[in-house]
Amino acid sequence: MNTKKRIIFVLGGPGSGKGTVCDYLSREYKIGHLSAGVLLRKEISNPRSHLGKLIREHIVNGTIVPATVTCALLRKAMEAAGDFETFLLDGFPRNKENMDGWFKEMGQETELLFILFLKASEDVLMKRCLSRKSSDRSDDDVEIIKKRLRTFYDETMDVISHFMSQQMVRALDTNKTKDEVFKKARAIFDQSL
Repeated sequence: MNTKKRIIFVLGGPGSGKGTVCDYLSREYKIGHLSAGVLLRKEISNPRSHLGKLIREHIVNGTIVPATVTCALLRKAMEAAGDFETFLLDGFPRNKENMDGWFKEMGQETELLFILFLKASEDVLMKRCLSRKSSDRSDDDVEIIKKRLRTFYDETMDVISHFMSQQMVRALDTNKTKDEVFKKARAIFDQSL
């Protein structure tokens, strides 16, 4: 990458609306949207990928894929995405190892603008994950969802707390209707970009 890319980490529990909100913001602000989860699932489905099996094991176990793997996929996707200067990174970093790995691997070539934290109640998260079961996501069954929620609370919240201490977190309540969420997201972006 030739110029520093501007990065917004988008974090929230499984089912918090990361993909939906990022798709909307990407269109509204003409910025890139990369989903760590989509990139990882795409790698699993590639029969020629030597990383697919490793990634699958982590996803099935509800654990977090190593940062070196995810950063390599994100770098490649950013390079392939064209002329975007700003990217929403949906679902990354998920733990301290991911965060440290990001800054080690990508810190010199990117500028972190802020973290968008999508907040939703556990009931809402569970209902949303179960309602998308028809989407062919292998990680949307009850036991895996529970593991993912535990991982979110045990590991990703530490990342969010780290950035809160630096006043880099913008919270977005995603328990509300899509229109209300999108309106608040626009207000956050209009103030923060």
